[in-house]
Amino acid sequence: MTLFIGLVITAIVAWLIVLQYRRQRREKLFRKLLPPEFFAVATETFFEKPVQMKIRLRELYEQLRKYYHLDPADWHSSNKGV
Repeated sequence: MTLFIGLVITAIVAWLIVLQYRRQRREKLFRKLLPPEFFAVATETFFEKPVQMKIRLRELYEQLRKYYHLDPADWHSSNKGV
């Protein structure tokens, strides 16, 4: 049992490292974009994957929400009960 718990903890830590690496890689990609490209990619993500963006890139999501006066993450959460 102890060995199993150790393996589970190791797997969780490894997965967290992978997630952190992916996040850092995504942020580097955003930084490399020219401003018009960045705005286009950010806007596309804002409308196509709003819930994920709101969770992972909260500050950027809030800026776009204020800019467009829209909150597309609410559209997705309000449709779940329908």
